[in-house]
Amino acid sequence: MFEISKATFSDVDTICKLGAQTFTEAYAAFNTEADLEDYTSRYFSKEKIEEELKSAKTGYYLCFHGPKAIGYLKLNFNIPCEAFASEKATELQRIYVLKEYYRQKAGHALMHHAFELSKEFSSEYLWLGVWKENHRALKFYTSCGFETIGERTFRLGTKIYEDYYLRKRV
Repeated sequence: MFEISKATFSDVDTICKLGAQTFTEAYAAFNTEADLEDYTSRYFSKEKIEEELKSAKTGYYLCFHGPKAIGYLKLNFNIPCEAFASEKATELQRIYVLKEYYRQKAGHALMHHAFELSKEFSSEYLWLGVWKENHRALKFYTSCGFETIGERTFRLGTKIYEDYYLRKRV
């Protein structure tokens, strides 16, 4: 039903658009328009995505439903987490699906892909940070076998959010 492929430089525009749209869909109710615009313009610019695609330690993966890109994930390989001691860890920095595809298992397909890639990179763990009040995401991560291992703060514009660190052994 869903096809996942590694993003290339020809996918930069798709990542920029999909990243900004899915982030806004997920967090518009909790942030000002100005804060969202600032965040998406910095982290989903062509220059930023191109820079990240050049790194051997970072991978973007697009999820397609037919010809339409409907979600993506961003992994950072062999990146330690301050909440636990392991050099062999993959950070799941982003996993997003268009709102119209919620509850259609696209997120599960992306997560399965993240686990498989983490194994290929000889990681012991897949880890991530998630906002404590993002109950939908927390339920999803728990259903995928993640456990809470710590806390951090995250700044988005003018607000500071409390996040959990989660991990799962791969």
